Amino acid sequence: QYALTAHREGVVLQDDFIQGQRVDAGDSVMLLADEKQLWVEAKVSPNKKLNLSIDSPAVLKLEGQSYNAKVIQEAHTIDPVTRTRIIRLGVQNADDNLHSGMFVKVYFQFATKQKVMAVPEEALIRSADGDWTVFVEDHPGEFKAVEVELGRALGDFREIIGLDSGTRIVTKGAFFVASEIAKGGFDPHNH
Repeated sequence: QYALTAHREGVVLQDDFIQGQRVDAGDSVMLLADEKQLWVEAKVSPNKKLNLSIDSPAVLKLEGQSYNAKVIQEAHTIDPVTRTRIIRLGVQNADDNLHSGMFVKVYFQFATKQKVMAVPEEALIRSADGDWTVFVEDHPGEFKAVEVELGRALGDFREIIGLDSGTRIVTKGAFFVASEIAKGGFDPHNH
């Protein structure tokens, strides 16, 4: 029997030997990993314009839990298999819930000079002429479709341009509102 002592702390991810095997100097016997801090590779469309710099903040989500992360590297090459570029993030894994090979959702956080108005994707409806609209509460319980211009995708939200701050809009059930207006004999897109 031999005692194998690691020169650094970590978790055994792989052990590539069997009993009785001859091991030469320099052979890999075990793969150790320190999972206190991990890398996350976010695969992003190469056409997506993201103004990310080193240390830009991001939030990772896994099964209802959030983890703060920051950008540590941005690739300038495109992966030939996935046709994506990779943005590498560093994340602290103090509770040991994140492990190699897991999939997480990544939400990048952007600093803007002005406040940004954003709505959930489900609040957006296409008008008859193909423009994007949201339903605005005109009077209590009364809604009308208002055309908006779309900006950046921000996680599950989308930046919208063309409404005043504080405007009350339908954020859930926009399709239902359109259906109800259509049943009443009105054009749901206000044309």
